[in-house]
Amino acid sequence: MADSLPRRTPFRHATGTGLVLALGLCLITGDITPAHAARKKSGTTSTRKKKSESASTAASSPERYYETIWQRYQVGTPKERQSVVSELKARSKQDPSDGTCHYYLGMMLAEEGGSKSAEEHLRAAATAFPESPDVLYCLAEQLLARHKPEEAAPLYEKIVTLAPNHGGALTRLGLKALDEAQYPKALELLTSARAANPDNRETLRGLAFALHSSGKPAEAIDLFKTVLALDEKDPEAWMLLGKSYESQGKVSEAAEAFEKAKQFGKKDLEIKNLVGYDLARALYATGKIDDAIKEYQKTIRMATDSATGWFELGRLHDDLRDTDAAIEAYKKCFEADEKRGDAVLRIAELYRSDEKLDEALGALELIARKKDWSERAKALIEEIKAEKTEGDRGDLMDLAQGGSEEVREKAYKDLLAIDKKDEAALEGLKQLAFERGDLDQVRYYIKELKKAGHLSKEQADIQLNELKYREDAGEDLAVWENRLEEYKKDGEWDKALEMNAKIRQYAQDQLDYWRRYSPKSKDGQATKSQMMKLTKIRLRLIRETMNDLRKEKAKNK
Repeated sequence: MADSLPRRTPFRHATGTGLVLALGLCLITGDITPAHAARKKSGTTSTRKKKSESASTAASSPERYYETIWQRYQVGTPKERQSVVSELKARSKQDPSDGTCHYYLGMMLAEEGGSKSAEEHLRAAATAFPESPDVLYCLAEQLLARHKPEEAAPLYEKIVTLAPNHGGALTRLGLKALDEAQYPKALELLTSARAANPDNRETLRGLAFALHSSGKPAEAIDLFKTVLALDEKDPEAWMLLGKSYESQGKVSEAAEAFEKAKQFGKKDLEIKNLVGYDLARALYATGKIDDAIKEYQKTIRMATDSATGWFELGRLHDDLRDTDAAIEAYKKCFEADEKRGDAVLRIAELYRSDEKLDEALGALELIARKKDWSERAKALIEEIKAEKTEGDRGDLMDLAQGGSEEVREKAYKDLLAIDKKDEAALEGLKQLAFERGDLDQVRYYIKELKKAGHLSKEQADIQLNELKYREDAGEDLAVWENRLEEYKKDGEWDKALEMNAKIRQYAQDQLDYWRRYSPKSKDGQATKSQMMKLTKIRLRLIRETMNDLRKEKAKNK
């Protein structure tokens, strides 16, 4: 199974701690933030007195007023904080063009949990201060919290243009590139973000993800360790740490990391699904086979993608040479997801290796008509059919080599049923016809051999001519030769001489035929020369036999 990047908090869904961080950044740096944020409560002054002081301060020094009111908000009780918000709301209505008021009010509303009102006030602040990185960043974070990443992204880009070392904006753009699988870009942005803000966990976490995705597991491992030291209850970070170890061949460390991911991701079904298979693979790689099988079985039961688990479990049994268990797992994989034709292909291969060719063909029929798998399935079907045919042919050839005439004939005819042009079958049936003296059948099979391309026209004509001489002789040459041997055995020398003379005449006629034969090709000329040579040798042997017969006859008078 291909290694897929696990789920992570995506750019478009970033909320929570990122927004709080933004508020902090907005207060610490920028053009319009207070000179010094309050660090502790200043006493128990009454709300009425505080309002009186605020009004006085606002009249004399707006900057001092907003610093004071932010201090009141930061150190106040929930009721006092609400009072501050109400005060700023009233002020913004009195002077809608007061960008600073909108800015502080937007931050306060955002810190209360984010809302449409917070967004509206921060937009008003950004209109008043369009070149302020801090105002733009607070607005972008609020847009992101309200699931408007398309509007937030251009603001982050503008911030980086205004402040190239703005760690928060660089982090957000890096996470966006990571979501879009633009790993080199993500790596560059997050590296810059880390230089600007080296202690921010979100930045370090994103950079670790980018290093892993960019094929730099060794660097990713070191950074994941730092990230997990800041918060060990991060199942995704543990999971990718495990994958980074896995790619380094450190299977024991990978297994430990996956165990941690499973431990801290118990309430996250997606994490449990992802890490379960990773853990099972790691356990198998460390030789804990029984544990690996149990982990696969547990994960499969709750996984949304059970097909992957069944396939990997099948492969595990496959590696262990447990064919039956492997086939069963591959079958369940295909039952869970009919797009997993690779499982069926493996089933077919396993059946084939066990010489269960019919079962293999039956399995392949399941995907022979499926678009993504039909080509491979049909190619394998052809291979197996050819293999099956060859096996059947071998069995039939064994039968044809022995047994009764009836058994041999049936075997040859079964071979022709497999392949009507089978040369061995046609030759075998022709020979059986010769042995029976059925010259019409001999002629038929000569013509079939020619039709199938096993005999050229000239070769077929030669065999048919020889057959014609036998027919003209009225008896089969093989019969004459058999009778000659019987007469010699019985000492009937006159009959033997007579039969040998018939055989000699037959050979002489054959020689005369070859002398008259006019071939039309070099092959034909070579055949003529060869046949004349063989026929002359045969005539010489027949003459020698004739002399031997005469001597035997004289000896036995």
